[in-house]
Amino acid sequence: MKYLKTVLIFFLAAFACLNQAQAEEKPVKEIEVIGEFFGQPVPAQNYVFVKSVLLAFAQRWGLSPGSEEQLDAYVWDYLLLSYEAFQNNIVANPEEINAEIESILKKNNAHFDWKKDKGAYGKWVKEKTNQAPEVFENQVRFMLEIDKLRQQVTDTVLVRASDEEAYRQFRDEHNLLSIEIAGFLKEEDSLGFYEKVKQSSKAWEEEKKKYPDSFKRYELTALNLLMSELGVDRDTFYKMLELENGNIYQPLAISQGFGVFKILNKKLAQEAEYGKLKYEYFEKIKEQKRNQGFLDWFGQVKQKAKIKIYRRGG
Repeated sequence: MKYLKTVLIFFLAAFACLNQAQAEEKPVKEIEVIGEFFGQPVPAQNYVFVKSVLLAFAQRWGLSPGSEEQLDAYVWDYLLLSYEAFQNNIVANPEEINAEIESILKKNNAHFDWKKDKGAYGKWVKEKTNQAPEVFENQVRFMLEIDKLRQQVTDTVLVRASDEEAYRQFRDEHNLLSIEIAGFLKEEDSLGFYEKVKQSSKAWEEEKKKYPDSFKRYELTALNLLMSELGVDRDTFYKMLELENGNIYQPLAISQGFGVFKILNKKLAQEAEYGKLKYEYFEKIKEQKRNQGFLDWFGQVKQKAKIKIYRRGG
């Protein structure tokens, strides 16, 4: 039976103990299994190991789990990615691992020779990861193999970027809005507020004094960031760009409830800048498409894996 790749010293040790005990015909404690994918068992030791990697190095992949539930979901994703790396015979060699350790130490301003000064190295690893050096080195191996898998997948994604796509993204990032939003849980309340502020120029500030926590301000924020955070479509923000400062925009459904928008200020994209940045945007769009290709691939893998979780949180 195939198991998830065991770069984990805990898991290897468990199997070593199991084999030795069987040879001596002594009873052993079963390896605890907390789930499965592709019909293969996932040991709790593997879960604990991957969680330790994410707790120390989640930022490597742009992850910022905001809750235990989200962290748990990420752990299962990376357990599955590790399995896929194993299935694709992806291995990090010692030279790559050593180079990555040196890179991590350098990025963290750790100025010592980790191969010679084992005391300083062990202390740094403990402070950074709360692990022993041997486990940290397996964490590095794990991260490199995930990166190699990602590269292998994205290398197969054929991507192109058009001038239209590049110009669109340039405008979304260089058109800036300052807005204030009055937030409401119910649509009827937002409509009532909208009618009130249309009739009285003082109503906005009066309501803000009463309910300051219901108002949020964005200072000259790029449209693409506003779209992402507020869940409002592109065309709507470009309509706001056409309004004069001080104008009120009608109530909209936003990511959390409903909002009434007040236009405070704007800074329009300088079209002459596009020519200088055009090819930079071409590469940015290609990278975005490669990332999306990877996500599409992984989505298919997850469907085929038929993940079964027996117990959350390892």
